[in-house]
Amino acid sequence: MAAGFQGVDMEQRSLAVASVLTSVAFLEALVNEVWQDAADSLPGQPNSRLTGIPEPAVARLRELWQSDRVERALSPLDKCRIALVCADKAALDQGQEPYQSVKALVELRNALVHFKPEIQWDTDVHRIEKVLGRRVSENPLPQGSPWFPNRVLGAGLAEFSPTVCVELASLWRQRLGLQRDFLSDFAAWPVP
Repeated sequence: MAAGFQGVDMEQRSLAVASVLTSVAFLEALVNEVWQDAADSLPGQPNSRLTGIPEPAVARLRELWQSDRVERALSPLDKCRIALVCADKAALDQGQEPYQSVKALVELRNALVHFKPEIQWDTDVHRIEKVLGRRVSENPLPQGSPWFPNRVLGAGLAEFSPTVCVELASLWRQRLGLQRDFLSDFAAWPVP
Protein backbone atom coordinates (compact mmCIF):
# COMPACT_ATOMS: atom_id res chain seq x y z
CA MET A 1 0.00 0.00 0.00
CA ALA A 2 1.41 3.41 -0.92
CA ALA A 3 2.31 5.84 1.88
CA GLY A 4 -0.61 8.06 2.71
CA PHE A 5 -3.16 5.80 1.00
CA GLN A 6 -6.61 6.72 2.30
CA GLY A 7 -8.81 4.61 0.03
CA VAL A 8 -10.24 1.15 0.42
CA ASP A 9 -7.93 -1.85 0.15
CA MET A 10 -10.22 -4.00 -2.00
CA GLU A 11 -8.13 -7.16 -1.68
CA GLN A 12 -8.15 -6.95 2.10
CA ARG A 13 -11.87 -6.16 2.15
CA SER A 14 -12.56 -9.08 -0.20
CA LEU A 15 -10.73 -11.48 2.10
CA ALA A 16 -12.76 -10.31 5.11
CA VAL A 17 -16.03 -10.67 3.18
CA ALA A 18 -14.97 -14.12 1.96
CA SER A 19 -14.27 -15.18 5.53
CA VAL A 20 -17.77 -14.17 6.67
CA LEU A 21 -19.49 -15.76 3.68
CA THR A 22 -17.61 -19.05 3.85
CA SER A 23 -17.86 -19.32 7.64
CA VAL A 24 -21.63 -18.92 7.68
CA ALA A 25 -21.91 -21.16 4.58
CA PHE A 26 -19.89 -23.84 6.39
CA LEU A 27 -22.26 -23.77 9.36
CA GLU A 28 -25.34 -23.88 7.17
CA ALA A 29 -23.92 -26.69 5.02
CA LEU A 30 -23.07 -28.75 8.10
CA VAL A 31 -26.54 -28.33 9.57
CA ASN A 32 -28.22 -29.01 6.21
CA GLU A 33 -26.05 -32.11 5.80
CA VAL A 34 -27.32 -33.59 9.06
CA TRP A 35 -30.91 -32.82 8.11
CA GLN A 36 -30.40 -34.30 4.62
CA ASP A 37 -28.71 -37.40 6.03
CA ALA A 38 -31.81 -37.89 8.19
CA ALA A 39 -34.08 -37.42 5.16
CA ASP A 40 -32.04 -39.91 3.13
CA SER A 41 -31.92 -42.53 5.85
CA LEU A 42 -34.37 -45.41 5.77
CA PRO A 43 -36.53 -46.06 8.83
CA GLY A 44 -35.06 -48.80 11.00
CA GLN A 45 -31.74 -48.86 9.13
CA PRO A 46 -28.90 -47.19 11.03
CA ASN A 47 -26.99 -44.45 9.20
CA SER A 48 -23.35 -44.22 10.32
CA ARG A 49 -23.33 -40.50 9.58
CA LEU A 50 -26.07 -40.02 12.21
CA THR A 51 -24.64 -42.26 14.94
CA GLY A 52 -25.58 -40.84 18.32
CA ILE A 53 -28.91 -39.37 17.25
CA PRO A 54 -31.81 -41.57 18.40
CA GLU A 55 -34.01 -43.05 15.65
CA PRO A 56 -37.15 -41.17 16.78
CA ALA A 57 -35.23 -37.90 16.40
CA VAL A 58 -33.98 -38.96 12.96
CA ALA A 59 -37.59 -39.73 11.98
CA ARG A 60 -38.71 -36.25 13.10
CA LEU A 61 -35.86 -34.60 11.18
CA ARG A 62 -36.71 -36.70 8.12
CA GLU A 63 -40.35 -35.67 8.25
CA LEU A 64 -39.67 -31.97 8.72
CA TRP A 65 -37.01 -31.85 5.99
CA GLN A 66 -39.63 -32.87 3.43
CA SER A 67 -41.01 -29.32 3.65
CA ASP A 68 -39.28 -26.60 1.66
CA ARG A 69 -40.15 -24.24 4.51
CA VAL A 70 -37.61 -25.87 6.80
CA GLU A 71 -34.90 -26.05 4.17
CA ARG A 72 -35.37 -22.66 2.55
CA ALA A 73 -37.01 -20.34 5.06
CA LEU A 74 -35.13 -21.05 8.27
CA SER A 75 -31.81 -19.56 9.24
CA PRO A 76 -28.92 -21.89 10.10
CA LEU A 77 -29.44 -21.07 13.78
CA ASP A 78 -33.15 -21.91 13.59
CA LYS A 79 -32.26 -25.24 11.96
CA CYS A 80 -29.83 -25.95 14.83
CA ARG A 81 -32.50 -25.08 17.38
CA ILE A 82 -35.20 -27.22 15.75
CA ALA A 83 -32.86 -30.20 15.33
CA LEU A 84 -32.17 -30.10 19.07
CA VAL A 85 -35.92 -29.96 19.78
CA CYS A 86 -36.44 -32.97 17.49
CA ALA A 87 -33.77 -34.88 19.42
CA ASP A 88 -35.19 -33.87 22.82
CA LYS A 89 -31.86 -32.22 23.67
CA ALA A 90 -31.18 -29.07 25.64
CA ALA A 91 -31.32 -25.90 23.59
CA LEU A 92 -28.32 -23.74 22.85
CA ASP A 93 -28.37 -20.68 25.07
CA GLN A 94 -29.38 -17.93 22.66
CA GLY A 95 -28.18 -15.21 25.02
CA GLN A 96 -24.65 -16.57 25.37
CA GLU A 97 -21.56 -17.11 23.24
CA PRO A 98 -20.94 -18.43 20.67
CA TYR A 99 -24.62 -18.19 19.70
CA GLN A 100 -24.74 -14.39 19.93
CA SER A 101 -21.61 -13.96 17.80
CA VAL A 102 -22.83 -16.35 15.13
CA LYS A 103 -26.20 -14.62 15.09
CA ALA A 104 -24.37 -11.32 14.50
CA LEU A 105 -22.31 -12.92 11.70
CA VAL A 106 -25.45 -14.24 10.01
CA GLU A 107 -26.87 -10.72 10.17
CA LEU A 108 -23.64 -9.35 8.67
CA ARG A 109 -23.67 -12.02 5.97
CA ASN A 110 -27.24 -11.07 5.10
CA ALA A 111 -26.33 -7.37 4.99
CA LEU A 112 -23.45 -8.13 2.60
CA VAL A 113 -25.34 -10.55 0.35
CA HIS A 114 -28.64 -8.64 0.29
CA PHE A 115 -27.13 -5.17 0.43
CA LYS A 116 -29.55 -2.25 0.29
CA PRO A 117 -28.11 1.25 0.10
CA GLU A 118 -29.03 3.38 3.08
CA ILE A 119 -28.08 6.76 4.44
CA GLN A 120 -25.80 6.58 7.44
CA TRP A 121 -24.34 9.62 9.10
CA ASP A 122 -20.89 9.37 10.64
CA THR A 123 -22.36 9.88 14.09
CA ASP A 124 -24.94 7.07 13.71
CA VAL A 125 -24.24 3.62 15.10
CA HIS A 126 -25.14 1.08 12.40
CA ARG A 127 -27.32 -1.89 13.41
CA ILE A 128 -24.46 -4.28 12.49
CA GLU A 129 -22.08 -2.34 14.74
CA LYS A 130 -24.57 -2.68 17.61
CA VAL A 131 -24.46 -6.49 17.46
CA LEU A 132 -20.91 -7.10 16.21
CA GLY A 133 -18.86 -4.03 17.14
CA ARG A 134 -17.64 -5.10 20.57
CA ARG A 135 -16.84 -8.62 19.35
CA VAL A 136 -14.51 -7.79 16.45
CA SER A 137 -11.40 -5.65 16.40
CA GLU A 138 -11.65 -2.81 13.92
CA ASN A 139 -9.70 -2.73 10.71
CA PRO A 140 -6.52 -0.79 11.57
CA LEU A 141 -5.93 0.25 7.96
CA PRO A 142 -7.20 3.73 7.12
CA GLN A 143 -10.65 3.09 5.66
CA GLY A 144 -12.67 6.07 6.85
CA SER A 145 -16.23 6.14 8.06
CA PRO A 146 -18.77 4.68 8.48
CA TRP A 147 -17.98 1.66 10.69
CA PHE A 148 -20.00 -0.61 8.40
CA PRO A 149 -18.57 -1.57 6.01
CA ASN A 150 -15.31 0.33 6.22
CA ARG A 151 -13.95 -0.42 9.68
CA VAL A 152 -15.47 -3.85 10.30
CA LEU A 153 -14.12 -5.54 7.15
CA GLY A 154 -10.59 -6.37 8.25
CA ALA A 155 -8.30 -9.06 9.60
CA GLY A 156 -10.06 -9.15 12.98
CA LEU A 157 -13.32 -10.12 11.31
CA ALA A 158 -11.59 -12.60 8.99
CA GLU A 159 -10.12 -14.41 12.01
CA PHE A 160 -13.23 -14.14 14.17
CA SER A 161 -15.74 -15.55 11.65
CA PRO A 162 -14.46 -19.13 11.24
CA THR A 163 -13.52 -19.37 14.91
CA VAL A 164 -17.00 -18.71 16.27
CA CYS A 165 -18.77 -20.71 13.53
CA VAL A 166 -16.63 -23.80 14.24
CA GLU A 167 -17.15 -23.27 17.98
CA LEU A 168 -20.94 -23.19 17.57
CA ALA A 169 -20.90 -26.15 15.15
CA SER A 170 -18.90 -28.20 17.66
CA LEU A 171 -21.22 -27.28 20.51
CA TRP A 172 -24.31 -28.10 18.42
CA ARG A 173 -22.87 -31.45 17.27
CA GLN A 174 -22.05 -32.44 20.86
CA ARG A 175 -25.42 -31.30 22.18
CA LEU A 176 -27.21 -33.22 19.42
CA GLY A 177 -25.24 -36.36 20.32
CA LEU A 178 -23.78 -36.68 16.84
CA GLN A 179 -20.63 -38.79 17.11
CA ARG A 180 -19.24 -37.99 13.67
CA ASP A 181 -16.81 -35.10 14.02
CA PHE A 182 -16.69 -32.74 11.05
CA LEU A 183 -13.17 -31.69 12.04
CA SER A 184 -11.94 -35.19 11.15
CA ASP A 185 -13.33 -34.56 7.65
CA PHE A 186 -11.09 -31.49 7.41
CA ALA A 187 -8.06 -33.50 8.48
CA ALA A 188 -8.68 -35.98 5.65
CA TRP A 189 -8.34 -33.32 2.95
CA PRO A 190 -4.98 -33.30 1.17
CA VAL A 191 -2.82 -30.26 1.79
CA PRO A 192 -1.26 -28.86 -1.38
